[in-house]
Amino acid sequence: VLDVDTVIIAIGQTADMAFLEGQGSAITHNAHGTINVDPLTLATDAPDVFAAGDITTGPATVTDAMASGREAAESMHRSLRGLPLDREYRVTRPSVRVAAPRLSDQELQEIAETGRCRPPQLPASRRSRGYAEVRGCFSEEVAVGQAKRCLRCDLAVVEES
Repeated sequence: VLDVDTVIIAIGQTADMAFLEGQGSAITHNAHGTINVDPLTLATDAPDVFAAGDITTGPATVTDAMASGREAAESMHRSLRGLPLDREYRVTRPSVRVAAPRLSDQELQEIAETGRCRPPQLPASRRSRGYAEVRGCFSEEVAVGQAKRCLRCDLAVVEES
């Protein structure tokens, strides 16, 4: 038994599409029980009507519904201002490209011999004694060594030989 102020039931529910029936609505829905919308603008088939959230996607997360609502609001804003509904994508930060490290043959051999490391773990006998973190972190030296392996598919060949 839990004492709560509010319960929001959000599992296994479907949208009630009765409001679309018999009124000559231009809003269409599909066999999945969701309203058809433009995936980029969230505009329905009816002029100046937008939809968002589970009624357009089916059951999803609250975060997805909130993001969808924001996108629909942006489209509504553009519609009310007489702007094109097409969303504009602009780069807001410079692109960062990191080149693969140039390693000597000796460094490649050392990395290949070391292989993939597993993070340290608390022994099972100590896990039941408290709330200490079970999986630890790499030391800086080990983390840097493992990072050098990243996207180096050629190391797999060295490891197999």
